[in-house]
Amino acid sequence: MPGENIQDWSVTAANNSNSDSSINWAEGQPRASVNNSSRSMMAAHAKQRNLQNSSIVTGGSANAQTFTSGVGYTAPIPTGLRVLLKIGPSLTNTGAATLEMDGLGAVAIKDQLGVALVGHELVEGARVEFIYDGTNWIVLGSVQSVFTTGDAKLTLKTVADIGWIMMDDGTIGSATSGAPSVATTSTSRQLHAVMPSALATASFAQKRAARCCPGRARASA
Repeated sequence: MPGENIQDWSVTAANNSNSDSSINWAEGQPRASVNNSSRSMMAAHAKQRNLQNSSIVTGGSANAQTFTSGVGYTAPIPTGLRVLLKIGPSLTNTGAATLEMDGLGAVAIKDQLGVALVGHELVEGARVEFIYDGTNWIVLGSVQSVFTTGDAKLTLKTVADIGWIMMDDGTIGSATSGAPSVATTSTSRQLHAVMPSALATASFAQKRAARCCPGRARASA
């Protein structure tokens, strides 16, 4: 691992003599090394600060985002590494996405249940927190983390926010559906959330028609 990296530091003080390759706190260390070690510790804290304050902006593409840590990590990525990033301009994801740090290779991004992203979890300009679990980058918090699929909000806007659907008597569907409201690959969860209620309503109406007007039951199916 690179020097000036708090991920290498130990919670046991006695083990920190040379736990960081840029910092020397060994017993009997040369006097000249004290200044250098102190300055390197300050640099390590500053690098960690930048990983936590969203000053680092993602690059790459919407579904294959990248960032530079400022630490210069080498493989493997430290398990438990936590970063707060700002999603770059025009990089709102449209489906499953990956995140690459320091050129170490693309790593899948999952939600906290281990499910791949479906779109609009990473919104341009938003601050999103990730933690590396040893296999994937897990989204801990994002602009949409307080909502789940199927939620609705009242608005007087004439254009829906990213990830929301206008209640304008339109339809939603897949990318090839031609649906006027939303036609993307990210509508699967919305459809699964809406259809059970719609089917239950249709089933109730059909049963009611069968009781009241038997001749019309088949036509209402």
